[in-house]
Amino acid sequence: MAALALLLLFVPGCTPPPAKVAGTWSGLLTLSEGDLYAGVTSPIGLSLTQDEATLGGEVALEIAGAGFPLDITGGRVTANSIVIQAAGVTPGYGDHVTLELEGRVSGDRISGTGTEMINGAAHHFSWEVDRT
Repeated sequence: MAALALLLLFVPGCTPPPAKVAGTWSGLLTLSEGDLYAGVTSPIGLSLTQDEATLGGEVALEIAGAGFPLDITGGRVTANSIVIQAAGVTPGYGDHVTLELEGRVSGDRISGTGTEMINGAAHHFSWEVDRT
């Protein structure tokens, strides 16, 4: 039986199914060293829909104490990794924001790194969310 499972790993097109990540997730992002705001933390939330390996939904961020959603414009998940691109405009400020998240899925936790572009200025961060 173990030999069959090992053999399937080497058969072309035979990959493990994507992790099941649909649902809501919440946690924190922490701006990275070298950023003007290094060490600052902010809430982050994911509301994910999933169709096989394709993700949709929203990423919720906060600026100046007010939350705002970014629509997921592209998202993929494998057995243990996730990549999300999202975009939107901050309410009240009108800043154009794009976001890219890369992470590792481990049960009910996802953690990784990301880049937020606000009107062309890049901010790098680490992030971690738990299933809620």
